[in-house]
Amino acid sequence: MPLNKEQQEVLKLLKEIDTICRKYQIEYYLSPKLTLHAVTGNPMPGSPLAGAVVMKLPDMERFRKVMETELPDRRVLESMKDNKRFPGLFLRYENTDTLCLRLNEGRNFQHPGIGVDIIPLRAGRAPAKVRSWDRRLETGWVQTCDRGRSETNFYRFVCGCWVRIAGIFGREKLGGRIYDRLCKNQDTDGAKRYRLQWNRDTEYVYPADVFEETKEIVMEGEKFLIPGREDVYLSKTFGADYESRISDKNKMSLSLIVSTQVSCDDFLRENGSLKKLVKARRRQFLADNYVKRYKDYFDWCWNYAKYCAARRELVPFYEDKKEYIRHLWEEKDYARLGEELKPFGKMMMRSLNRDEICDVDEEILEIFLEYLGAVGKVRLRARIEGYRN
Repeated sequence: MPLNKEQQEVLKLLKEIDTICRKYQIEYYLSPKLTLHAVTGNPMPGSPLAGAVVMKLPDMERFRKVMETELPDRRVLESMKDNKRFPGLFLRYENTDTLCLRLNEGRNFQHPGIGVDIIPLRAGRAPAKVRSWDRRLETGWVQTCDRGRSETNFYRFVCGCWVRIAGIFGREKLGGRIYDRLCKNQDTDGAKRYRLQWNRDTEYVYPADVFEETKEIVMEGEKFLIPGREDVYLSKTFGADYESRISDKNKMSLSLIVSTQVSCDDFLRENGSLKKLVKARRRQFLADNYVKRYKDYFDWCWNYAKYCAARRELVPFYEDKKEYIRHLWEEKDYARLGEELKPFGKMMMRSLNRDEICDVDEEILEIFLEYLGAVGKVRLRARIEGYRN
């Protein structure tokens, strides 16, 4: 099947990256998804967002410095070093003669053309305190970008506030300092494993020997590099049944504008800075989030009501069995006693998950605690007693 224009553009950008890397002996690897399609002989993914390669972080920094002098005409390489809204520690190699604008992400890219993401393999060999501080800086930076506003929690909120304060006197310089710090503290020499942080909530860990050698593979008639142990690379990413994970239902999102005929610079020049669009998106997100919070609250209330009802059902259940359970405990018949206390134990675990305990019957609770101590489940007993105290 012939490639569409967007696929052809992504393939061309991948080949340009391959050419530069081979010229300067910079190691790179196709992303797991592209590797999977190439290894299984399937066509190239149809999504214009599927273009991605992986590099060890020092190699990614070498590539960035090389491209300062080797950048082809009508191409740009964006990063945190030169874009105060760039959403993370990676590079994006783009064709400015095309358009690939994700409306739901605001203006994360200064030149939103069709591009290829260059994602780093991290080693994380710095001391624990340094890694913790780096994680806060990176989380805060992403949280203050347009794309980072879609999801938040208390940790991300605090990190974002700190980065906003630190960026008062120049966000561009702050981005460059964070980028340099992360590159310095992610030295991969002697690493035993690598982490691939695909997005804010998804991370893959690979043994270092997966990337000791590279292997050539042909995709759509062009030669590219993949890890030497591609089976481990793919199984760690997609699972042992990775060959069955091919899925390329390319449904274009309504928030995505893609064109190979329109220059991204001309589009932005004619449509302005898109600030109104970003503000409208933000207002809609807040409205949707307000509704979602109330829905979550009502769902929680309903689930808690069902939980309380299930607890009350234990009272009549054990009312008739209390004498029998007391007899089993006196006879130390732990096998039968355990069977009789199973419903109480299940409800106790549900209660502990809600930071409370099931104490609908004090006598049954006392026998249950004594039973836990007798069968050696001292940690669970201590946890329950901690809530009682």
